[in-house]
Amino acid sequence: MRSDRNGVELPDAKVNYIPAIDGNNVKLTIDKNIQFYIESALEKVFDKYHPKSLTAIAADPKTMEILGMASFPNFNPNKYWETENQSDFLNNAVASQYEPGSTFKLVSLAATVQEGIFNPNELYQSGSIKVPGRTLHDYNISGWGQITYLEGLKRSSNVAFVKLGEKLGNPKFLDYIGKFGFGAKTGVDLPGEVSGIVNMHYPAEYATATYGQGLTATAIQQTAAYGAIANGGKLMWPHIVKEVYNPKTKEVVQSFEPKVIRQVVTEQTATKVGEYLEQVVSDKAIGTGKNAAIEGYRVAGKTGTANKVEPGGKGYAEGKWVISFIGYAPVEDPKILLTIIADEPDLGGDFHLGGEVAPPAFKEIVSQTLRYMGVPSSAQQMKSAEKETKEIMPDMTGQSLDQAKTTMNKYGVEVEGVGKGSKIVSQSPPPGTEIGAAQRIYVVMQEEGDISIPDMTGKSLREAMEVCSIIKVKCQSAGEGYVASQSLAGDGDARVLTLQLKPYSELLSSDNDGPGNVPASTGKSDKTKSSKGNDTSKTADTVKTADVKKATQ
Repeated sequence: MRSDRNGVELPDAKVNYIPAIDGNNVKLTIDKNIQFYIESALEKVFDKYHPKSLTAIAADPKTMEILGMASFPNFNPNKYWETENQSDFLNNAVASQYEPGSTFKLVSLAATVQEGIFNPNELYQSGSIKVPGRTLHDYNISGWGQITYLEGLKRSSNVAFVKLGEKLGNPKFLDYIGKFGFGAKTGVDLPGEVSGIVNMHYPAEYATATYGQGLTATAIQQTAAYGAIANGGKLMWPHIVKEVYNPKTKEVVQSFEPKVIRQVVTEQTATKVGEYLEQVVSDKAIGTGKNAAIEGYRVAGKTGTANKVEPGGKGYAEGKWVISFIGYAPVEDPKILLTIIADEPDLGGDFHLGGEVAPPAFKEIVSQTLRYMGVPSSAQQMKSAEKETKEIMPDMTGQSLDQAKTTMNKYGVEVEGVGKGSKIVSQSPPPGTEIGAAQRIYVVMQEEGDISIPDMTGKSLREAMEVCSIIKVKCQSAGEGYVASQSLAGDGDARVLTLQLKPYSELLSSDNDGPGNVPASTGKSDKTKSSKGNDTSKTADTVKTADVKKATQ
């Protein structure tokens, strides 16, 4: 189109119209449920400790696909113009660098294990150590006397790692820093990544670097480094884009496969380092990571508490810390790797409280993720191994509920009673049926009259339908997932119990007014309402057994 200098179309000008072409869609590696767990946990930490910033990255250590990422303070992208502080737009996971502190001890530990230098049972004098030009201390300045290097790791002793660095030598130490990816960008497919600073010249600088002070790193660099230990020694490319596809044809235009950058240490070394890091979490007496322990799962990880440099680079600031925790689980077959970094949380001047900031959030996120992924706990694995053979369901008619529970306890099976009465009238499954250890048995305690419909919040649809069947009430569902609420409608034979289902993540975020039976033992549930609006969080409306037909399946 021809126009004048003001952009006004000239008379009789020809218009060349080129229609817009739809772009392709991008599929991310982000898992919406894991992202929800991260944001929920971080919001609690942010509200309680008011850090300058708070960052978390979750990844699959075997592929380094990013499963979740969050940065606080955050903003509403739908109303971004309402954000007053421009720093809120910063993605701290890739664009902020910190002196990592003790989480960086991973490099020193892995290097000395790989080189055959680390002896977990060797003794050293903790407390302080002199290096050319400086005297360096443990956070407990008086130390713990002569302790082993393994105890030094569990206590996060700086002196232990300075000594290990001296045994390793500065050239090799610097080489391992580079091998683990520090001082260079990871190449993550997100804008604004910085490379961090690794620039040691003097002996004291190398000494402090062994425990993560005097150099800087990003959250994504540290995540990739821990991933190398979790996956058997391979440093991998972290990425957030899984594929690009045509929105109309669904044809994949471009896909992004996992990419190995280099083998940093051997698989045997990575396994050994993981076992050492596991003790940082599992030792409930002295392990600095004990608040990250998850019952039933083996967790490996390391805490970090780093002094912050004064503005202008003149020494370290008083009372300003970067608190972090990085770990993965389960140790024997890692499914989830998580980094959490809190910049300047309000600890009331006591850095010892750092263990109450990041590790509990790690525990919350990872425990939910493992259950969501269906990763069995050690107790579940043992029960499964013990109950490989099927058992035959006995006839419990005439027994009390307590007698039935005692009978089925030897099979590792739970019994749930329905109705009011002293003796069992009927049961599901029926006698003679094969049952497994994970199965739940339902028994009716009431032969006639009104049976209260139990609160089924949190049950799977299969479990809820089984309850409906045994109490002989028609049942229908709406939605997908687990029972979030229930309502009873109609009269006589036309009575129908409607179950409203919600996905696991939505159920987690629902009201916490009722005790419920939410999956993964979250303890949260929606209150249920009858069609008349009555609160049925304890028991729903009642229904006569003689007036209703068997549930529809």
